[in-house]
Amino acid sequence: MEWPVGRKHIGRKWVFKKKMNEKGKVEEYKPRLVENGYSRVLGIDFGDIFSLVVKLDSIRLILYVVEVE
Repeated sequence: MEWPVGRKHIGRKWVFKKKMNEKGKVEEYKPRLVENGYSRVLGIDFGDIFSLVVKLDSIRLILYVVEVE
């Protein structure tokens, strides 16, 4: 793939976190894909930073309102 002039590929990698139980044994591996954000340049590689965060109380309220009506 050819990249436009002035742009570069942003690297990414998989990060694995171990979830342990009370006895210290590995219960679950939780993978996530992360980007190397330190290599990005504002205005070239991205414009705005946005992260969707929803509180559990907000979801419960919406589900309650939908259920009542």
